[in-house]
Amino acid sequence: MPRGPDEASDERPESVRGGALYGGRGDEASVRRAQIENLYVEILLLLDEAQPIFADARGQLLTTGNRELAVAALAEVMITSARMTHILAWLLHQRAAIRRGEGQEFLISDSRALDKRDALMPLGDLIGTDWGVCGQLDEPIQRVIAASERLVERIVLIEKLWAETKARAPVQALLAQLEERLTASETQLPKTRS
Repeated sequence: MPRGPDEASDERPESVRGGALYGGRGDEASVRRAQIENLYVEILLLLDEAQPIFADARGQLLTTGNRELAVAALAEVMITSARMTHILAWLLHQRAAIRRGEGQEFLISDSRALDKRDALMPLGDLIGTDWGVCGQLDEPIQRVIAASERLVERIVLIEKLWAETKARAPVQALLAQLEERLTASETQLPKTRS
């Protein structure tokens, strides 16, 4: 049986095209999965980079003569560690949701989107960095802290785009229905002579 132009050009497996494995949502699910996987790899690399840098920083800060700076800097290191841990937990949660095939989004910005049975909370608002303190730290520490903040900003942007896509979907569905009705009504109308 001849296939339409869209079907003929799409030789990908059903799971990639958006079959039951991803809730039947087409390429959008594949894009989301790729985004989550890329962020997951990025946070793992950042955590791996941060561990020895933060360990060295703790040792150096504890031996400094400036106790106020040491306490403030160690607090920033702990805040950044917590931020990265929260990002990792959120990403693991997203991966689990995708693998369950439910297609549910668990948005950082909208805690109402969470399933009531789910124990994990969204990432939420995280404590920002005090760059007055961090500006006095070594460059490798500043780089890790800045990278963790950029990662949060990217996740918030991605979620915003996901929410916009989700909001457009009902409108697109209505437009498709309208187009189908118009096409059907055009075929039923008698042709006029000019």
